[in-house]
Amino acid sequence: MLRKMRAFCVICGLIALGLGCVRSGGAQGEEMPSLLPYFNQLQLPEGRAELSNGFDMTANGWGGYGTAVIALSGPLHVDGWRLKVSGGYSSYHYKNRAAYCQLSAEEKKQRTGTNFGAICNEIAGNPPEGEERAALAAELAAAGLELEGDQIYAVIPHLATRYDAAIAPGYQFTLGRVIMKAYAGLGYELHATTPPDPTKPLSGSYWGAQAGLETWVPFGEDFWFSADASYFTGTNAHAAAMKMGYKAQPWLSLGPEFSTYGNVDDTSGRAGAFLRLDALGVETTLAGGVSGAYKDDPGAYGSASVYMKF
Repeated sequence: MLRKMRAFCVICGLIALGLGCVRSGGAQGEEMPSLLPYFNQLQLPEGRAELSNGFDMTANGWGGYGTAVIALSGPLHVDGWRLKVSGGYSSYHYKNRAAYCQLSAEEKKQRTGTNFGAICNEIAGNPPEGEERAALAAELAAAGLELEGDQIYAVIPHLATRYDAAIAPGYQFTLGRVIMKAYAGLGYELHATTPPDPTKPLSGSYWGAQAGLETWVPFGEDFWFSADASYFTGTNAHAAAMKMGYKAQPWLSLGPEFSTYGNVDDTSGRAGAFLRLDALGVETTLAGGVSGAYKDDPGAYGSASVYMKF
C-alpha cells in the first residue's frame, strides 16, 4: 500500500507540474501561476523539450507514467537527434485457483490452517444441496476456499506490481507527410508479486535493450493517424497502439483507439475511443473502452494524459 501511495504521489506531481507550466498568455486580466521559470533554469534551448504524463485504470489495477524528450540537434519540429527518458508504475490484482482436494495433506494445512480432506471424501460424486450446501460454502469461504459442484478450490489473491524506467537516444525523420521517431536504448523493470506466486514467471529485476517507433500521419486538414510500438528484451515486453483522429474543432480531436500489450507472462488488448483537447498549450487526452484483464474477464478501462512542449 505504501508503494502504491508513493507512486501515486509521484505521478500526481508530474501531472501537476505539466499543468502548472501553462503559459500566462491565456489569462484574462491576471497572470496565471507558472512553473516555466524552473524549467528555464535547465537552460534548454526554447522549443526543444516535451513532457507527457498519464494515468491508466482497469477493473483490477492502475498505472501511471512520465516521459520527457529533449531535441538535441534543433527544434522539436525539425528532424534530428532526440533523447528520451521515461518511467512508470503499474499494479493489478488477480487470483489463483487450485483444486484443494488434489493437494497433499501438508499443502492443505499450509493453505488453510486446517485440513478439510474429510469433506472432500464426503461430497465426492454427491454434492450437498440447499441449506446444507450454503452452510458448507460459508464454512469453506472463511478458510479461503470455494465450492463448485463437488469440487473445492483454494483461492489465493495476489497483488502484482511493476516499476520501469528507460533512457534512449533516437532520431526523428520525415518521409513525405509521415513523421517518424525511432529510439533504441537501455531499459529496466522491477517485478514483485505479493504473496509470491510460483506460477508467475516474472519476479525481480530485469535489464535489457529498449526500442520504440512512433509515427504521425496527417490526412488533409481534418484527419490524422498515429501508431506507436515498443519492445523490451528483458521481459519480452511489447506494446503497440494506434489512434485515428478527426479534428472536429481546432482545439478538439476524437476517434477510435486500439492497442495490444504484454510480456512473457501475459498478452492482452484494448479497443475504445478518445477525446483530445488542446488549450493554452496543454494537450489533454481522455480515453475509455474495453480491456482484457490478467486471469480475469474483460472489463472497462479509462485513461487520462497531458502533453506539453517547452
